[in-house]
Amino acid sequence: GGSYGIYQVTYHYTDANGCTNVSPAKELRIYPLPQLSFNYTNACFGDVTQFTPTINLPAIDANDGITEIKWEFGDGTVETYSGATLAQGYNVSHTYSIAITYQAKLTVSTLQTCSSTFIKNIRIGAIPVASFNASRFCQGDAVEFISTSTIAPTDSIARVIWRFGDGSQQIIDIYPITGGQLSPNTQYIYPTPG
Repeated sequence: GGSYGIYQVTYHYTDANGCTNVSPAKELRIYPLPQLSFNYTNACFGDVTQFTPTINLPAIDANDGITEIKWEFGDGTVETYSGATLAQGYNVSHTYSIAITYQAKLTVSTLQTCSSTFIKNIRIGAIPVASFNASRFCQGDAVEFISTSTIAPTDSIARVIWRFGDGSQQIIDIYPITGGQLSPNTQYIYPTPG
């Protein structure tokens, strides 16, 4: 444990005869570790995922600073930014090739060779295949709309929006906050033939 800062350190020496001596104080600088995290845009398979880091390096003197930003995206891709490219490390993007959860890492190093790593799971969602069937097509009847949509087994459909073609729509949150799964199917009565 301990904190970063500037400390005055002395060495106290006592020999077997009880004679003592104290060294002159020497200044010791303990440099801070970078404090970091990052956010990313939610992404679907094939979309570009944008990464935005938050990096804080408390200063105790002018002899420190960020020297390297390294991104490991969890799929084997690594990007390192330093020197003239350092600023680019603050705004990076990546496109994942498979819809799964990845473990992304951000590592930041300083002039004083201190470094920190922040790790976050990145969920890349599968693209659902939207399709449906309808039955009962007489004016005044409730038309039944049955979802036949599919999605990869690693994902689930969270929301469906039915747009009925007459300006009306219905939104169904499949997994509402209160719990329990709702059906993606619905009924709708068209007020006029069309």
